[in-house]
Amino acid sequence: MVVIKNNKEMPYDSNKIRRAIIQAANQIKLPNFDFIDSLTNEITTKVVMKGKNAVSNSEIENIVMSVLYDKAPDIARQYSDYKINKERAKKNPTEIEKVLYVNDDIKYENGNKNPNLVHIKNAYLAEIPSKEMLKKLLPKDCWDAHERSIVYFNDSAYSARNLLNCCLWNLENMFKGCAINSTYIETPKSFRTACTVASQALTMATSSQFGGITINLLHLAKFVDVSRKKIEAEVEEEIHLMLDNFYNNEKSNFDFEKVKTEMVNKRLQKEIEDGMQTFLYQTNTLCSGTGQAAFLSVGCWLSEDPKYSNDLIMVYKELIKQRLKGMRQEDGTYANPNFPKILYVLDKDTMKGGKYYEITKLSAKCSAQRLVPDYLGLKKHLKLKGVLTFPMGCRSLLNSYQDDNGNYITWGRANMGMM
Repeated sequence: MVVIKNNKEMPYDSNKIRRAIIQAANQIKLPNFDFIDSLTNEITTKVVMKGKNAVSNSEIENIVMSVLYDKAPDIARQYSDYKINKERAKKNPTEIEKVLYVNDDIKYENGNKNPNLVHIKNAYLAEIPSKEMLKKLLPKDCWDAHERSIVYFNDSAYSARNLLNCCLWNLENMFKGCAINSTYIETPKSFRTACTVASQALTMATSSQFGGITINLLHLAKFVDVSRKKIEAEVEEEIHLMLDNFYNNEKSNFDFEKVKTEMVNKRLQKEIEDGMQTFLYQTNTLCSGTGQAAFLSVGCWLSEDPKYSNDLIMVYKELIKQRLKGMRQEDGTYANPNFPKILYVLDKDTMKGGKYYEITKLSAKCSAQRLVPDYLGLKKHLKLKGVLTFPMGCRSLLNSYQDDNGNYITWGRANMGMM
């Protein structure tokens, strides 16, 4: 064991020493990895020879320097300079050093980013010029207050740039055909494909903005019927092929519609389950240019379009079911994922006595265990705004907007910047 600061202990890891020696060797010449391995082994042997259950960090550093100065003095000098610079960076770090050495300012800045990962380090490094730009734009006392944590300027890495802030993403319009990285994406031919395209497009969208992004679950649910018709055609063909091998008396007793309905419903449910699982895993694992997963919210108003209400209920129930289950972690446990945040609309149909009240009870169960969904009162929204608008990501709500014909526009809108 190694004793580090505050008398905490952690396992001895020779690979850390090996990596540090390689970094030092890289400064003067291409490293000889066999030679470095022999140095690392000698250091480890001397650490073990101390005969202690726990060796202090300073004792290990002394052994490392002793072996290096004895066997590789040129590498030793580079190693020593590296350690001196690292210690100086801890006491008075530049913005770049805060990222490279994972200063506490970076470690706790954003709970959705792990600053030890390479792609997130890169994202943090890319933010530094934008912060410098904002520092020049703001009055000095304002920036000083931010630096001293008297106030906090949220998203300071992006606010000086010409980017959209939070967004109500028009998924339905995107599904009519769009381009991702200059590749044209056609209208999906199934629910599962729609889920895949949506998760990938949302990741791209969050690279072009900052803040949260919200979609309407109804826009995905409309593809359930696309899959249903596709599955119905496949099942009918399979049943007809099967009936070709039946005797006439067997065919007369065969309930075609019953068997077809059962097969279609079973496969459709599997399609929805697989589609939502794909959507949830991709939105929680794919990283945008900001170094994190999409800060995503999903809105659901069951009565929004009665034509699709039943399909929307199927999709929403699967979303809640998978959220209750959680996402598998490295240690085999299941944890509550960060995203998406779920927004559920309360109206006369979803309240007690309404036709969708059982769905509300399922939502409440999920809220008790997973802290989602959040609830929006339709009556209050209509009173205040004249139309329902979902929050964008977290709490930000847009005012209502009508086009020249008096039609409310609720999707495809965004903030131009918010503090």
